[in-house]
Amino acid sequence: MVFASRPLVPPTPPTQAHTPRTPTQPFTLTIHSYTHTCQAREIVDEVVFNRRTRITDAAELEESRQSLKRALASFMHALKPPLPAAEVARRADALDMSLATRKFEADISSGGTAAYHLVTGEMARVLLLQVLFIKKELLVAMSAIEDLMDANNFNFRELQLQFNF
Repeated sequence: MVFASRPLVPPTPPTQAHTPRTPTQPFTLTIHSYTHTCQAREIVDEVVFNRRTRITDAAELEESRQSLKRALASFMHALKPPLPAAEVARRADALDMSLATRKFEADISSGGTAAYHLVTGEMARVLLLQVLFIKKELLVAMSAIEDLMDANNFNFRELQLQFNF
């Protein structure tokens, strides 16, 4: 099989950032492009004014913590034998899920009464507590990832500005 070779074509020269001037136009030179101006503005906003666009919502994270705290306090007040109010408040403030986890494990391992706990709603309540806890943990992790990405974005923008000048 014979392959036909194509003639080599020289690469086209890069396009100019400015249009050619006519003899009557004054000479102008653009140092900063729009992209560089935006990147520089973002760096100044972040470093000087401590402003940056956040993906995660700090208010939503705090609301998630408060919701979990209220749900845990309600769950602990309903336990038999009841816990002292100070102990309930301390565990709820610490977002201690150990009692809910132990209750879930006991309901699952109880054999025939697991279906009873599922029907009466006790297991569903514990599962909802676990969902609230997972939501809170995911928001915390997402916030940490966003902080890491912001730090990397700053470094990459600064590096790009240095190489372009």
